Amino acid sequence: MRIHRQLAFVAGLFVCGSGTAAAQGASQSAGKVGLTMGYPAGIGIQWHVSNKVAIRPEISFSSSMSETTTPAFETDHDSWTIGTNISALFYLRTDDRLRTYVAPRFGWSRVSSTNELPGPIINPLTGETFSESTTTGDGYTGTGSFGAQYSLGDKFVVFGEFGLNFGHSKTTSNLSAGTSTTNVWGTRTAVGVVFYP
Repeated sequence: MRIHRQLAFVAGLFVCGSGTAAAQGASQSAGKVGLTMGYPAGIGIQWHVSNKVAIRPEISFSSSMSETTTPAFETDHDSWTIGTNISALFYLRTDDRLRTYVAPRFGWSRVSSTNELPGPIINPLTGETFSESTTTGDGYTGTGSFGAQYSLGDKFVVFGEFGLNFGHSKTTSNLSAGTSTTNVWGTRTAVGVVFYP
C-alpha cells in the first residue's frame, strides 16, 4: 500500500544515515535512564541501551473547551488528543559535551471532538436526529531527524532536532457515513531536556 511505502521511505533515510555512525566516546553510560520533557509537548524517558544507541518513548495529552455565543444561539466545543511516540537515537559523534545523532521516530495519536449544534439536524437517509456532531480519528506518523544534544552537567542535557515528517490520519463523523483520509508531508522541529536522577 502507498502509506507503507511512504513510511518505509522515511525510515530508510535514517537507517542509511545511522550506518555511518562513528561514536567517539560517550557522555552517558549504557543503561542510564533519564526523564524527558520536550516541545512539541510530550514527556517520557530516555534509556541508553549502549554508548551508541538510546531509546526515547514519549506520551502526550491535550484537551480544550470553548464556547461560542451569538444573539441567536450558544454552542460548546470539546476536544481531546492523546498520543504516544518512540524514537531510536543513533549517535554519530561526540565532541566533549556535544553529541550528534540521527533518530527515526514513529507515533500514534487518537483525537476526539464534540460540537454542540445550533439546532437539530436530521439525516435525510436514516431520519436520525443529531443535536451535536462528534468526530473521532487515529493518526500515524513517521519522522526522520538529525539532532544534537549538549550536556550541561552529569544530570542535565538539552537537545534539538530537525527532520522530515510524514503523517497519515483517518477520521469519522456521526453526521456522515464515510471516512476522511489525510496524508501530510512536512518538516518537524523539536527541543527538549533530559534529566538524569
